[in-house]
Amino acid sequence: MTLTSQQQIIQNKINALDSASSTSTMLNLLTLAVNEGGIRWGYDSNGVFPTEESDFIGMIALDDNDSDLWIHGQDLQWHKIDSAASV
Repeated sequence: MTLTSQQQIIQNKINALDSASSTSTMLNLLTLAVNEGGIRWGYDSNGVFPTEESDFIGMIALDDNDSDLWIHGQDLQWHKIDSAASV
């Protein structure tokens, strides 16, 4: 699949996220990505997320079952993103 110009702009912003990025910034970018299409990773539930390997550190995934966002932390665990998240 080839990304459109708008998708590439969004993807570049996602790639630039770091530990200083706010949760609201991440959520806004994810919303833009979902609305633009093509760069959304959704799973039936958090029980089927990719295995806990270092390749997934920083990955954000959507649990389609309850619409929760999760991030794969440096501790190799998945953490639900909410107002109390601090991974």
